[in-house]
Amino acid sequence: MVENPPPGAPNLLSCTPTLELGIDIGDLSAIILCSVPPAQANYMQRIGRSGRRNGSSFNFTVANGRPHDLYFYAEPEAMIAGSIEPPGCFLDAPAVLEKQMTAFCFDTWIESGIPVTAIPDRLGQVLSNLNDHGNKKKFPFNFIQHIELHRTQILADFTAMFQDSLTDHSREHQHHQEDERKGNL
Repeated sequence: MVENPPPGAPNLLSCTPTLELGIDIGDLSAIILCSVPPAQANYMQRIGRSGRRNGSSFNFTVANGRPHDLYFYAEPEAMIAGSIEPPGCFLDAPAVLEKQMTAFCFDTWIESGIPVTAIPDRLGQVLSNLNDHGNKKKFPFNFIQHIELHRTQILADFTAMFQDSLTDHSREHQHHQEDERKGNL
């Protein structure tokens, strides 16, 4: 990004729905949506990316010929009125839990006080480390070692975060995954 662009310089960003994930783009002042988002929360998140620096923004939504878009073209207040449901995630799905568990393991590892250099900056270094099986101080082996040393506490803390929101099936799946890891690592 040019620090002081000349007047009229192009400033365009083309985005997928990931724009609504709360990314701070800085001085974005206008947004054109190519269709009406599926729900109020999506719409508010997307247009909320503009005007963050100075509070002033222009937002334009193109309505396609689909019933959803045409409804909100005729009733635009319906998209911005009422309560906005926060985004959610079905946590009782084993695939979601596995990804969350991996992230939780990283969190506990970071909290343990690892040095900044414990995770390489480049993927090439990680791939090189995979060829050096004997060095437990290099990523990902240092990360795996952390999980091995603290596996029981990590699983207990992770499961406690969800308390009553998991079914017995999901709890059993987590413990089964843990048992498999014990046998494979």
